[in-house]
Amino acid sequence: MQRALLVALILFLSLACAVLPNASADQILETGFPTISNPILENSPVEINTPEIQPTMLPTQTEIPAEIPAIEASPVGDILNLEAEADEDTVLFGTQTILPILLPNFVYPELGCAWMGVAGQVFGKDGSPVEGLVVVVEGLINDQKVEGLGFTGLSPAYGPGGFEIQIANESIGGIFWIQVFDQSGNPITGVYSYVMPGTCEQNLAIINFTQGITEFQVFVPVITK
Repeated sequence: MQRALLVALILFLSLACAVLPNASADQILETGFPTISNPILENSPVEINTPEIQPTMLPTQTEIPAEIPAIEASPVGDILNLEAEADEDTVLFGTQTILPILLPNFVYPELGCAWMGVAGQVFGKDGSPVEGLVVVVEGLINDQKVEGLGFTGLSPAYGPGGFEIQIANESIGGIFWIQVFDQSGNPITGVYSYVMPGTCEQNLAIINFTQGITEFQVFVPVITK
């Protein structure tokens, strides 16, 4: 029995040696162990076309000059040669009113609207009319300078010591200044302004001056035939 088992073992070993490949341990190590095929995906660089941003140029602030040139007004000429302020020692009269009495031209009715002017009287402290004084009128009509000169006592149609100054040959609106001087050219009143409306019914301005009163009075000439 033991002899039979020994023979069987020898036969088995012989068959095993014939089936196994004749490979050495060194060859197995050189070949390496097989690995599981599980590749790791590497992140490959992807080119992204980034659009180039062009800078936007903002408008630059306008430079303001350090000195701004002043705008010069166009002169309209010397409107007044009249004294703006008369000396207190020489001013003897005050105007009776800033707003003159406006009447139709009654001295030259044949001229009608073709005449415009100012007239009046100058009174002293005692209420008597003063003659021989110079009355100057200057003004603007349609931006044109006009001037007029009169003497007290030469126009009795407006009363004793009356004066008259024609301003224009038509009834036209404008602004005017009036002042009284003595025969030496010294102002005895201030400069007073008044306005003409430019109508035929109001083309004569009556302005009276009086000396030494506190209350202004207007003298309206009485027309007698």
